[in-house]
Amino acid sequence: MAFTPIVTSAESPNRFSWLGKLGFKGVFDGHHRFDAESTGNGTVLFTQSEEFSGAFVPILWGMVNGKTRAGFEAMNAALKKRVENR
Repeated sequence: MAFTPIVTSAESPNRFSWLGKLGFKGVFDGHHRFDAESTGNGTVLFTQSEEFSGAFVPILWGMVNGKTRAGFEAMNAALKKRVENR
């Protein structure tokens, strides 16, 4: 599946979100959010979340919970490595 997400908010540098949809709104929508919060001790807590809605969620949930989750976990690991190597 290919999505062309639309950024719905950008509260740089701490938060941004996007909406990805399959076809048109209401079929299968993914509201994705990224938050970065200073912990006060020189580290940053990075949180990524996604909420799905739409008529096809029950049909596509197995794929989303598998391949999509694995893709985001790989992205998080690559981001962590990149930040720590700076």
